[in-house]
Amino acid sequence: MPGRRTSSENLESLRATLQKLEQTDAPAEDPESFADLKRILLSRIADLELAQMLETAEAATDKAPNAADLVPPPLAEEENHPEGPGKDTDLENLD
Repeated sequence: MPGRRTSSENLESLRATLQKLEQTDAPAEDPESFADLKRILLSRIADLELAQMLETAEAATDKAPNAADLVPPPLAEEENHPEGPGKDTDLENLD
């Protein structure tokens, strides 16, 4: 029993099928059925393309960033008090 086809192989097959279908006389014979089949093929192609894009995006985000690339955000107190945190705090009035 052969293995499952990849989404790339499925996309290639669906595109080839759509191209062959468009080159036939099928639209003249039954335009409504032809339009339905074409809509189904285009929908499936779009689904597979979206799935590939999501897989690619997931693979890119699965990689953990390097620790050197991470910069901790400044503390709010350090932003307001350049001389350091707690310099203006009156410990007796903290109650």
